[in-house]
Amino acid sequence: VLTTFVFKHALIRDAAESMLLRARRRELHDKIAGALEEHFPEVVNAQPELIAYHCRGARNIVKTIRYLSIAAERALSRSALKEAHAHITQALQLVAELPGDDERKQNELKLQVALARTLLEQKGYADPQVGEAYTQVRDFSQHLGNAEIHLAALYGLWAHHYISGRCATMLEQADRFLAFAQQQGETGSIVVGHRLVGTSRLILGRIADANDALHQALLRYVPEEHRMDAGAKQSLRARFGQDLGVTLHCYRSWALWLSGHAAAAEKAAEAALERSEALEHDHQSRFYALWHAGMACVLLRKVDRVAELGTLLTELAKDRELPYWQALGCFLRAWHITRSDRPELAVELVQEGLQLWAQTGSRVFRPICLAFLGEAYGESGKPDFASQHFEEALQIAAETGERWAESEIYRLFGDLHSRYSTADAAVAKYQQAIAVAQGQGAKSFELRASTSLARLLVRQGRNSDAHSLLSSVYTKFDPGCETADLADAKILLQATLTL
Repeated sequence: VLTTFVFKHALIRDAAESMLLRARRRELHDKIAGALEEHFPEVVNAQPELIAYHCRGARNIVKTIRYLSIAAERALSRSALKEAHAHITQALQLVAELPGDDERKQNELKLQVALARTLLEQKGYADPQVGEAYTQVRDFSQHLGNAEIHLAALYGLWAHHYISGRCATMLEQADRFLAFAQQQGETGSIVVGHRLVGTSRLILGRIADANDALHQALLRYVPEEHRMDAGAKQSLRARFGQDLGVTLHCYRSWALWLSGHAAAAEKAAEAALERSEALEHDHQSRFYALWHAGMACVLLRKVDRVAELGTLLTELAKDRELPYWQALGCFLRAWHITRSDRPELAVELVQEGLQLWAQTGSRVFRPICLAFLGEAYGESGKPDFASQHFEEALQIAAETGERWAESEIYRLFGDLHSRYSTADAAVAKYQQAIAVAQGQGAKSFELRASTSLARLLVRQGRNSDAHSLLSSVYTKFDPGCETADLADAKILLQATLTL
């Protein structure tokens, strides 16, 4: 039985301890640590920081670092980021006291990886400190020949460039990751590599190439082997940020929808959500699934589902003080509210999200979120503000290379012109939207833009032109597929024949 005695105040404890001779203090700490390890494994598992405290008191630096590392990993697993940061920082300070041999370098490298990951989750993926930390880890791991940690560093750099909006560099990092993973021959890392390449191509607007890479990842993905805790090595989740199955299904849902496979896209989004729900304490994978599945539902025009996922994401992120995810929840809710005839509130929500994002330096997804703002301003009767934000969205897309939503931004800009400006201006934007979608292989955006243009042509009495334009796109889709976009196109096609 473990009997616990508690001092009324830490100062009393410290004073009592200071009265002991140094050698006696070390001896007692060593005996306590040994007794806990030998007789109370449940305490060791539940409170590794307690064992670290006694090991440090016994001046056993190696064991102190080991238990602080375990404590940090436990804290990270439940998103206790400040606690994890404190454990890692303390361990790094102690590493400096060890001899400068290979063991010390390996310990320091592992701690630097943990620190980088903690900074990433605490400060946001785009934070400059994160990029600097992973650059150091990449170079250090390459020098030591530690392939496992080198892959983790390459992933961290990919995530940093991704969220920072450096799309070309992001794809370069993804290609390097995949090449190194293939060189090592580890199946899990190879699957991650294909997923990163697929995600990068998708963000750049290379839809067919993205589908190819994500399909390669899916072919190699085995849930039983690639789950969070599988294998003797550190889990894929711990090394690469989120659960592999969640991230793979998330981006497949976007790529499938863009390619014109709406039913499969919805299935993939729900698979990501179901998997994230099954992962206890893995909040980051849960946030990831909520945002990406929410955006898939935006594409699918599942209005109520978007509201549900956006609200849940906002609440969970707010509870854990994570502005990056909280902002994304605001964007989803704003999209829903615009369609609930409350565009002024939608404007406020997007602006709130952008303010939260300013804390993280994030640039990815900014074009589509600015388009949400432009649409809300248009619905609020403020076309000048709307136009400014559509222009900004297109400018950022050009600067960063994030072009996956470019066609939709042009289409929404065309809707604004159709409502407040001239038909010629609207036609020009719709034609740009169609051209971009065709160049990317984004069939669903092509259908949506063609429907908007055909609707305008009908208003001009050009029914034959409208029917010819829309039918050429509509026939590319499976006849039995029913989506909101296809339903709109079908109604309009029938109207062009009867008017």
